[in-house]
Amino acid sequence: MSINYLKEVDDPITKEKALKSSLITISISGEDHTLGNLLRSRLSQMPEVEFASYSIPHPSLSEMNFRLQVNEGLVALDVFKQALDDLIYLSKGISKEFNEKYGQFDTTMADTTTAD
Repeated sequence: MSINYLKEVDDPITKEKALKSSLITISISGEDHTLGNLLRSRLSQMPEVEFASYSIPHPSLSEMNFRLQVNEGLVALDVFKQALDDLIYLSKGISKEFNEKYGQFDTTMADTTTAD
């Protein structure tokens, strides 16, 4: 996954100002609807988010464009990063619980096969 915050902005002053803006467009390569839907859903649950949407320019492209607007005075990029951190935390929790339950299932299956 590669993230490009402002691929169309070349001017360093404009780029710096845009990165501190409450509205940002982010281009993410190597990702598709799986991450797009999760991220949009998480951002939509956050009270500081006014608008969150993504699009995939063409099905043959491995690129997603994400548009985010947050409440005035907040930095959209910071909110975006927080949503990504939230998804990582949630994924780790799901993975941990799955592995625990799978281990219990393996133990249960081993017990039933040895009982015969």
